This record gives sequence, C-alpha cells and structure tokens, in this order.
Amino acid sequence: MKQCFGRVPKSIRRARIPRFAGILFLTLAISCGLFANPSSADPVKLTGNCASLYEAFEQSGEYYRTFVLALGDDHHICSWSTSASEAVSKCIDQVYGQRLRKNGEVAICEEYAKSPVDGRLKIVWEDNRTQTANQTPPPSPKRMQREETARQFAEAESKRKKAAALKSAAAAQLYKWIVQAQNALRELSLYDGPDNGVMGVKTRRAYQTWLKANNYPPEKALSDALVADLRQQAQEKKARRVAKAKAEREENARKLAVASRKRTEAEAREVALHARLSTQADALMADVQGFLAADPGIKNILEVSIAFSDLEAALGEKQGRKSSGAVRKSMDQLKKLVTKNKTFRTFLAKKEEARKMAELSAFALSTAKLESFHKFLKVYLAKNLGSKSARRLIPVIKEIKATLGAPTKTNLDELSAKVASLINTTPNLRKAFANQKSAVEIAAARVASEVKRKSDADKKLKAEAAAKAKADRKRRLAMAKGKRRRALEKKHKHAIAVIIGNRNYSGSVPEVSFAHNDADAVRKFVVEKLGYRTGNVIDIRDASQARMMALFGTADTHKGELYSYVRPGKSDVTVFYSGHGVPGLEDRRGYLLPVDANPNLVEINGYPVDLLFSNLTKINAKSTTVYLDACFSGDSPKGMLVRAASGLTVTPTMPAKMPGMIVITAAKGNQFASWDEDAKLGLFTKHLLIALNGLADNEDYGNGDGRISLSEVRTYLDEEMTYQARRRYNREQQVSVQGDLGVVLVDNETR
Repeated sequence: MKQCFGRVPKSIRRARIPRFAGILFLTLAISCGLFANPSSADPVKLTGNCASLYEAFEQSGEYYRTFVLALGDDHHICSWSTSASEAVSKCIDQVYGQRLRKNGEVAICEEYAKSPVDGRLKIVWEDNRTQTANQTPPPSPKRMQREETARQFAEAESKRKKAAALKSAAAAQLYKWIVQAQNALRELSLYDGPDNGVMGVKTRRAYQTWLKANNYPPEKALSDALVADLRQQAQEKKARRVAKAKAEREENARKLAVASRKRTEAEAREVALHARLSTQADALMADVQGFLAADPGIKNILEVSIAFSDLEAALGEKQGRKSSGAVRKSMDQLKKLVTKNKTFRTFLAKKEEARKMAELSAFALSTAKLESFHKFLKVYLAKNLGSKSARRLIPVIKEIKATLGAPTKTNLDELSAKVASLINTTPNLRKAFANQKSAVEIAAARVASEVKRKSDADKKLKAEAAAKAKADRKRRLAMAKGKRRRALEKKHKHAIAVIIGNRNYSGSVPEVSFAHNDADAVRKFVVEKLGYRTGNVIDIRDASQARMMALFGTADTHKGELYSYVRPGKSDVTVFYSGHGVPGLEDRRGYLLPVDANPNLVEINGYPVDLLFSNLTKINAKSTTVYLDACFSGDSPKGMLVRAASGLTVTPTMPAKMPGMIVITAAKGNQFASWDEDAKLGLFTKHLLIALNGLADNEDYGNGDGRISLSEVRTYLDEEMTYQARRRYNREQQVSVQGDLGVVLVDNETR
C-alpha cells in the first residue's frame, strides 16, 4: 500500500473500518503487491494506432487511467479508458472473439496504470489463462457479468443509433421540404432569402402568407402533399413567366425583323431615289451649262452660279439619309432660278420636247418594227405549214404577241433583235423577208409621221395651257410680292444699311477680286429680301480713308454720315465690308484697309476696327449688325500685304461693352478669307447669304421655326463654310462671332 500510493493519512489509520472495507483493503494490498513487483514499463514495441494511444496515455497527468494491451502472434490490441472494467472487457471480447495467439496459446490481456507514488507505469492486472487456441475457455461469473454488461451496452447503443438514424432521416426530410418550399416561395415572389433549409422568420412569414392565400390552416406543417402543391404553383408561374419571356423575345425579334426590313427597303428606296435624282440633276446641270455657254449675260447669273455650286456639292456628298433631300432641294433651287429667265425656259422646253420626241419616235419605231416582223411571220407560217422552219415559228409568234400586249422599249428591242437573228440564220425566211423590207420601211415612216403630228398637236395645247397658267401665276405673284413688299417696308422703314466693297487698291496692293460682287449681292439681299428702302442704303465702292472717316466718324467725333441717317432708338443698322484687313505693325490693332492706304503705314492711313465699333455704339441705333468679309493676318489669296509681316496675327480689339451689337468676321487669328471662284464671291459672303436666306433654319442647323438666329447662322457657317475652305483650298477658315447668340437676324416676316 505504502509503496503503491504513498503514506496513508493518520486520520484514515485511526478510523474504524467495516468488514467489507477490510476486503477492500485486502484487494488494494494485493494490487499494491502487484505494483511492488512491476514488470517492464514497455513490455513490447508498439506500432500504429496502439503506439499513439500508449504515448497519449503516458503523457496524461491523471492517475488510475487504464491502458489494456492484448498480445497476439502478428498484432496486438490496445485500449485506453478511465474505466478499468470497460477497457478489460473490450480486450477480452476481442481476444476470444478473434482467437489471438501468442506462443501457441491464447493471448493475454495486461492492464497498466500509473503509480501515484512515482508516476511509473505498473501492471495491475493480467489474464494468465493458458488455454490453447482450439479450446473455448469456460465462462466465469466475472466474464459472464462482463458479457452481459457488454450485451446490454451493445443493445442500448443499437437502440440509440436507430433513434439517431430516425431522427436524422426526419431532419433530412424536413430540410429537403424547407429548401423546396423556399425555392418555390421565391418563384412566387413571396420570399427573397437564401435556400438554407432553416425555417427562419422570412421563410415562416412567406409560408404563412401562402397558406392563407390558398385557404390552408395557418399552422399547417410541411408535408409531401403540401410541398408538391407549393412547387406546382411555382412551376406554373415559372412556366407562365418563361412563356411570357419567350413571347417577348419572339415579339422583339419580329419587331427587329420588321425594322430591319423597313430599313432595308428605305435604303433601297433612298438608293433608287438618289440615282433618279442624280440623273435628273446631271441633265439639268448639262442644260444649264449649255445655256450659259450660249448666253452668259443673264441677269441672275450670280444666284444661278451659287445654286449650281450647291447642287454640285450635294451630288459630291456621301450618299446617306439626307443626301437625296439635299440634292432635290439644291436642284429645285437651281431650276427655280434658271426658269426665271424666259430664254432658258424656252431653251429647256425645246430640249425636253426633243427628248420626248426621241423617246416616242424610238418607241414607235420599235413597236412598228416588231409588228412588221409579227405580220411577216404569220403570213409565212400560213404559206408554209408543212415545213420544218414553220413549226419553229409558232412559239416566236406567241412571244411577239405577248410582248406587244405590254410593250416596253427594252423588251421590244430585245425581241426584235432575236427575230432578226432567226430570220438571218434561216435561208427560207431570209429570202422571204427580203421581199418585205420595203413594206417595213413604209410602215416605219408612216408611224414617224403620225407621231410628229400628235406631238405638234400636244405641243400647241400645252403652249396654250402654259401661257394661261403663266398669266395667272404672274398676276398672283405680283399681288403677293406687292403685299410682302409693303409689309417689309413697313417693318424696316427706319433700317439703315452701309455696304462697302473695296476691290481696286492703289500701289502694289493686290485687288480683292470679288469685293464688288459681294457688295452687289448684299445690297440685293437687304433691299429685296429684308425690304430696306433704297434711300436708306449707303452703297460705296472702293472707299478711301477720307470717305470712311466721313461715313463712320473719327477718333474725335462719331457724328459722321451714318450718324445723320440714324433715328435714335428706331433704326436697325447693318454694316457690310468686303476688302482687305491688315494688322498694325506698331500698335498691333486691326485695321480696315482703304483703297488709297499703304499697308505698311496703316496706323496713319487705315481705319481701326475698334474705332469703327466704338463709334457704332455711340450712334444710339436700335440694333447694330456688322459683317466683315476680311481677315487681319496681313496675308491674302494673292500674297502678303504687309512687308515682313509673315506669320503676324492681330485679333481686332473689341469694345468692352457693345450693347445690341452683333459682329461676324470671316476668319480668326492668322487665317485669311478665301474666295469662291465658281460663285465669283467671297467664301464667307456666299455662305452668309445662303444662311440668311433660310438654309440655316432647316433641321440640319436650326429648329425650323422660320426665325434665323445668330446661333443658327454660326452653326451653318462652322459646318459648311469651314468644310468648303478645307475641301477646296486645304486651309482652315472659321468665322469669329460676337454677340447674343439668341438674337434673330431674319424673322419669319422678313424672309
């Protein structure tokens, strides 16, 4: 005892011990004796799981834990437990169940425990039975008790496992139901949580909502039938959703197909329309060129040239959605202008009549020719019914008859060529047809004569109708023109226009070739389109410095000629200048160049742009609009104006305040103003007049409200003038615009 467990406490030694306690102490003494004679702490070399168990057992800090070892021939069995009886019983069951052997005998079970005295491992129990492997050991009470305990334990464990399995199956089934229900409820838009198999708050609320909607008791539990009903509803809704989505996809596909077909048809119509218009435009341009070559002195040659250039540019644009409209519009404008000339109308009518006559004559002759072939073949067939060639003629005669029933020029010519080839390749037909040629020629001449007679009669009727229509139209136009003229003159009775065209400069200064044309075109616009009184138009050609000072005033006084014309607060003032602009080499100001000025001394003999603007603001006009077809770089299309000024750029100095003033300049910075050789105008002036005449208000540049604003004019000039400068001359030219972009330059009453 002392050796096994140490010194026994004094209180325990003096206590009275019952009889059964003596037996206990005796057992402990025997056990102590076993501990007093310990065997080897590690009797055998252990491997595998047994070694791991043994190592863990040795490292345990608790006493009285039990480690049981059973040794056999080729392996061993080990167990570790805090209950000695459980470990020993397990060892014995395995020894006798598997018949483990050791040295020809049944293996023994050895029980080990730690000594509380020295912590060393001691053998505390050993099964020393030495029965052979073929013998079954007699059951002992102790063994029977252990076996009964083991059986009871196994039976309880089996029941526990069965209960656990049933519980697990029920839980798995419930999990499956909940997952299916969550999926179905989401499809029904009642649940938006995860499919986690947990009957949480969201799931329960959605489930109860569905129960109520389907007349189920509010606390009805999940079941196969209930889940099946729920899933069926979800599948039906999903099927409806899928069907709806499919229908939508089919409808979208149908719409796309329809849109694509319409787009394709529209593109085809556009291509056909553009081709037809291009053919008509080419014919019109050829007619105009032919007429102008014979008679270049028509009154509206300038406008015709502009419209001709526009039509040419429209034909050169890339074909697109708006190209046909641009061609049609440009062609109508050109046709409108040229048809104002009586001589051209006569010329065009003659050419059109000649074309129609040619077409009618060609058609009539083709028809007469095929009819002659038809008559000849029928006569030949009647006379030669038994010949081989006659049988070949029957389908040809039928084809000729069908073609004559719905003739076209192409079909007539093609079939005539086919019949002629047949006749030439058939000797009998060729010989017979030779005798009928004269008849064909006579028929053709008769047809031509009849066509001419009908044409002359139609021409006479058309001439009479045209004369009557012309008279009516002239009368209506005269009335409308008179009414419009009176309205315009009333609206602009106080308006003043100053128009200067400086073309012919003194000395070595190159001329501005089209400055006079620019001035003429602007004068015509303000008088005829805007209704300015001719007496309120100050029209100057080749203005000198003295004339410009007298007109606009000087640095000392703004009270020049223009000041005297203006009615304060009532007069709209328009100033147009076409000519050279130059920079000052000393003060770097922008100057308008009078025709008698020296560009190198422009500070002395030029007219400053800022002085012009300053004096204009002082004359108390209702509004002031300034158009400058000039640049201020010191350069021009015909060469430098200022010596040693190459690359010099002067931006005109504008007044700090310009109330009511609009300024549009032909170019910016070091750019210079280009000319349009075809139109015989400045490029800026040409496009400015086109814009003010209404084109700036169409859908490409404006809002189409009939009021042409400064913003719309700028947009048109930026797109069209800038493009033409780059395309024709490979240079940049952009307008400079100052003023309120919302100001209306031409309203619906003055167009």
